Amino acid sequence: MQRSEEELSKVEGGQILPIDKSRETDTAPVLANRIQLGESTISTRVLVRNFLDGREDAPTLAEIATGTGKSRILGDLSRDHLYLGDPLVTVTPTKSLSAEASGKSGGLFREGRTDDPIRAGHCLMYPEVVPYAEAWRSIVAHKCASCVHGLAAMAVSRGEMPETAPCAYILHVQDSRQSPVVATTAAMLEGDPNLTSTRSGERRKVILDDCGELSDHRSVHGGHVSSWIRAANHSIRLDQAKIAAGETADGDASRQERIEATRSLLPHLEALSRLLSDHPSEDQTRIGPESWTEFSKLVKSSELKWLDGTSAEAIYRDIEGKVEIPLRTLKVLGEAIERGTAWVRKSILHFATGTEAFRAIRNGALILDATPSLAVKSVVEALGGTRTAIYTEQPSLRNRLIVSGNHGKTACSPDSPSFARERIHFLNTVKDLSSLQDAKNVAILSHKAFVDTLDALPEIEIGHWGLHDRGHNDWQEKTALLIWGVPQLSPSSAERQYQADRQAVIEAGGEPWPKWNGARTERWYQIPGQFKEIHAAGYEDEFIDLWHREWTTARLVQAIGRLRAVRRTDEPLEVIIHATFPFSQSFGLEFHTVERPDWRVMRDYQMKRKAIQIEKGIIAFHSTGGKSRRNANSWLKEHGMEGISNNDWPEIMKSASGLRHEYSSFASKTTPDIFGKDVHLLIEALDRLEAYALGDGMTLRDLAAEGLVDPDPLERIALEILRASVKAESRAGPFGSGETRAMVIGDSRNASVASARVSGS
Repeated sequence: MQRSEEELSKVEGGQILPIDKSRETDTAPVLANRIQLGESTISTRVLVRNFLDGREDAPTLAEIATGTGKSRILGDLSRDHLYLGDPLVTVTPTKSLSAEASGKSGGLFREGRTDDPIRAGHCLMYPEVVPYAEAWRSIVAHKCASCVHGLAAMAVSRGEMPETAPCAYILHVQDSRQSPVVATTAAMLEGDPNLTSTRSGERRKVILDDCGELSDHRSVHGGHVSSWIRAANHSIRLDQAKIAAGETADGDASRQERIEATRSLLPHLEALSRLLSDHPSEDQTRIGPESWTEFSKLVKSSELKWLDGTSAEAIYRDIEGKVEIPLRTLKVLGEAIERGTAWVRKSILHFATGTEAFRAIRNGALILDATPSLAVKSVVEALGGTRTAIYTEQPSLRNRLIVSGNHGKTACSPDSPSFARERIHFLNTVKDLSSLQDAKNVAILSHKAFVDTLDALPEIEIGHWGLHDRGHNDWQEKTALLIWGVPQLSPSSAERQYQADRQAVIEAGGEPWPKWNGARTERWYQIPGQFKEIHAAGYEDEFIDLWHREWTTARLVQAIGRLRAVRRTDEPLEVIIHATFPFSQSFGLEFHTVERPDWRVMRDYQMKRKAIQIEKGIIAFHSTGGKSRRNANSWLKEHGMEGISNNDWPEIMKSASGLRHEYSSFASKTTPDIFGKDVHLLIEALDRLEAYALGDGMTLRDLAAEGLVDPDPLERIALEILRASVKAESRAGPFGSGETRAMVIGDSRNASVASARVSGS
């Protein structure tokens, strides 16, 4: 078949569509060289110690599996730097991990601003924190220089005893400048670049623990630009009022020069607003730096004092709820346009700038990451750094790839036509897994829009991509992880991410990557760990395709790592991945089995469909007295069901005639359900008929002749079956009230009596 495909693919004007999504191959998979946990721990300890004791400015990249114990090793070795060696800062993805790192090392946990009054980051003047995502703007500038609490904190630092309560945050920041060992988050590093040095100016060694993002991606809309225009006009009016009052200078700055600089910026802001309104389409357009040179120059101007001087992911309101001072994002936008990493799409401005983590890597940081991106690896190589991969044995882990479809974010959205099918298949899969695993040992990972629609599953923990696939230890005691679909970048997001990564490599002095090409194609890909290939769509350019596949593969490997399989060698662990995605052979990923679900295999589907046909055919046979297929189909149509095929009718007649059958032997809980209900519900309806008959001192034969008043739909069907059986019965004897319940099934030549009350039916 493979040779036939190769020959047919040479024919012009045609496309070969594979019969199956996977096939065998003679190409051996790339397998990771794994070592025992003890060896991994020793190698990691040596690597970290060499970095801390070294004096090289080149970065070090270590690809180390999650659960190896690198955080504990970092804590042990960092503790030594409290007294000896270079000052150190460890950067983690989350606050909880930073607090854990500071506890292990004995260093300071550098916090950010917060509305929690018991934390150091609480501001007495700006107590309310508004999330960045809700307001589309960055943090306001705190008036620490004139705030009475800030002045009191400065007095404390001089050894004085102020009467006013000092600002705990300023004291906390000063402590972080002096502490030799500090732990913080990647977001905090972005907000305070001075964390990479001490108060005396000595440069800290930087360790990036699973947070080596090279680019910070942001977006703004027209309303955001309008707020910049309003803020600029407000700044002009404020300075004019001050000048009229005789205050021509603001410290060392001239108010008149600031007015002129702000007025020069206004036409560019208005042009930016027009640019957004002129691009409402789905097409993504890159903003050329050459057309915005003057804008980039102006937003960097030190004259624009109304711009925010800090960067974080929140804004603050003062105690009266009035003051909101924007907006450092404008300066960042100018930097992004200069780099050529700004785009407009659907009237939204997207842009990317280099992160503080990227700057730290260029200054010789240590990157510890189980799944470093292709861009990080390229940057480290361009800077002359070293790369090490340490893969640890996971003998108890079994990764199962179920080739059941993409289960993408769009298909799993409640607005999608395929949502109902996705939900049914997902719930059936969860049910099957729960029958094999204790529910409290199961975790589920899928798209946020999908899991938000699910009702609570008792004892099963549910997470979503982007939050629960990395940076936590909540599932380290689970034994099974079900993954329903994997995240993929949309074409527009992929373009922005790729171009930003490409620019980072160029800025690091590396060889430029190929320019973006969004053309797509289909090809065969090797399945990691298998002598098999999978047929899937990807990017036409092989390098871009590898970059995109590694992006998704990294997130899968991080999710698998939540089970901490390298440390749990004495209990079986299972990860079930439902996806049809060409994962790359990176980060030590291996699939132990590749399977297809029942609902995707035509043979299994036909077998189930035939069983349903036989099941409902037997019911229709007895309901119509077994006279003909036409009568049976008329009865089925009357009850809203599909008819019986001519090929199935002989088998139905053979099964329904002359043999003993019990309703409990029919398949229960099939899809589609018979009469819209399971067969056991029909049995319960027959039970009720018996109860009615016994209650009135009647036989079932009498009840069949008498009928019921206002029967429910299932009782009506049960009566029809009972009447048909009475008509067909000739030699089996009458139904007696002394029987538990009996029903004649079959013709007069071969009648039998079968109890329809069966334990457990």
